[in-house]
Amino acid sequence: MKDKDNVSLKKMKYLLPSLPHSIIFDLTHDNETYLQKMNNLSLNLTNMACNSFSSTAIGSTRGFDQLFPIQPSVVNEQRKYVYDEQFINLFSGEEHRRVPPKKEVKEKEPDEIMTKFEFKCNWANNVSLALSSRGWKPDINLNKINNDTFRTELKLKNNQKILYKYVVNGNNWICDDSKPKENDDKGNINNVIILGNNKINAQSQNQSQKEYHMKDLKILRRGLNSIRNEFSIYKNEFYLHQENQFLCIFRTFVPEENYLKDTPNCDGYALICRTGYDRGNTTPTRIELPGIYSEFVFGCTMGIGNIDINGFKNRSELYGTDSSVYFTQNGNWINNFSYTNQERGRSIINFNANMPNDVCIVVKFKLTDEVRYSLINIEKEINSLNKDWKNLMANLDICDINLILYKCEKEELDNTKGQRGNYAFDKFGPLCYAGISHLHKKLN
Repeated sequence: MKDKDNVSLKKMKYLLPSLPHSIIFDLTHDNETYLQKMNNLSLNLTNMACNSFSSTAIGSTRGFDQLFPIQPSVVNEQRKYVYDEQFINLFSGEEHRRVPPKKEVKEKEPDEIMTKFEFKCNWANNVSLALSSRGWKPDINLNKINNDTFRTELKLKNNQKILYKYVVNGNNWICDDSKPKENDDKGNINNVIILGNNKINAQSQNQSQKEYHMKDLKILRRGLNSIRNEFSIYKNEFYLHQENQFLCIFRTFVPEENYLKDTPNCDGYALICRTGYDRGNTTPTRIELPGIYSEFVFGCTMGIGNIDINGFKNRSELYGTDSSVYFTQNGNWINNFSYTNQERGRSIINFNANMPNDVCIVVKFKLTDEVRYSLINIEKEINSLNKDWKNLMANLDICDINLILYKCEKEELDNTKGQRGNYAFDKFGPLCYAGISHLHKKLN
């Protein structure tokens, strides 16, 4: 492959192979688009996100990520794809454009910023403020403005991140659910405020700097593929869950007994997708994580503009539907339509009616010690069963396995001299086979 537009084989990174799980999406080039099948091109977001986050094989996605309204013919299509104007390396932050972006001139920022804190509580007699920058001492009293509103203003050092809580009536430590929140290193949930535009640490830099507006879904796929690379290194489990309009995938690293040695920086990732099948449904939804919420990784929303199928057929080059894809690693973004609390040692993400219809969110979580040690014990049991299973299967050939799975009723009758045919269950009737392949459907 020759170098063209700064792209070469040397700069390409191959995805590591991994064993597929039971969730597999059929996205071959012969399929119709979701606009053709279900009259909803927004389904591309959820389908692509779940596909990339799972351990399935991924082939060419050109046209799917670009939100083509109809699938071009792989046999007869002669038009060329439009060159991508923008390429972003998601996690290095490098950005390549045909036209270099203009340099921004930054104004000098003040050393201190006047910051207002306002809290509403209809049962409070007095409210004070505790800041992490002041050792969590609740020594800043708020002025009572009216029956339920308390307010204060103070100068704070610029370019820092501050965690804070309100202390009501002297002993009730409370977060303001209408303001951004963040977990500290002990798992406590606090309000958070970031002062200034300069980046104070690597985490704040990732959260504040990487926000992109694009025309397709490539940047989201690149981010999800990078997480797949991490899962290909460590043993992990895969869970799929549906909750109202939400589709969630939890991928959890399987903890070992030497868990603290050579392991990832989190216990798992949660992918939360919502596609607006029913755009009139604004019912709030709670998503329970398998552990404690630890970090917002990124989020993505999309909007579909005018869909012109005839225009797509008649244009001289191939490019997708007019759309707007917003991608962010700013952790404050999710606080616009959700808040997080804890129940039974797990984090609950509570979404409200302001949540976008078409959205994909990825967060990290940490397992509780109880869950972690339970998984270690379960893994030991599974490993011991696997040994017995391997011994049982060692001497079976393909014909034996075929009989176990798909033996038909006539074969069963022959083997039992007419005494037994297909198994049958009350209310369900007989199975399709005398083998066990149809049993799982009845059990489900």
